[in-house]
Amino acid sequence: MALFKFTKNILNNNKIDVYNHGNMYRDFTYVDDTVSRVYQIFLKGPIMKNYNLKLNNRPDESSAPFNIFNIGNNKKTKLKRFLKILETKLKKKAKVNYMSIQKGDVKSTVSSNKKLSNFIKIDKITNHKIGIENFVNWYLDFYGFGKK
Repeated sequence: MALFKFTKNILNNNKIDVYNHGNMYRDFTYVDDTVSRVYQIFLKGPIMKNYNLKLNNRPDESSAPFNIFNIGNNKKTKLKRFLKILETKLKKKAKVNYMSIQKGDVKSTVSSNKKLSNFIKIDKITNHKIGIENFVNWYLDFYGFGKK
């Protein structure tokens, strides 16, 4: 979401709001990686377990034919660095409105694919730099930037 919004605003010379002055860490996950994992989970299908109501199982331990997984990159990236990479790929400096952290926001998030990797084979994870580059190439082509 941030990548799309930042790209659009940078190319249109609009300011972007960057919270906590960019001193936040996020686990940016490339969309193709997410789709691949969801597809692999779908192909494997649900695993039915014996369920005992008296045990008060957690939702992710239920016998229902579903499961809950984190799908992520397993690496945190500083928002300032993310933005710098985006500016480099766009060959354009962002107009940044640095702001304080939003109430209720967290300074750092990172996923854990441990449970997921026990369920399916995770073949590769796209580096955030490559993901940004792929997105920028798609965005410029799709929205016709640079075409005459």
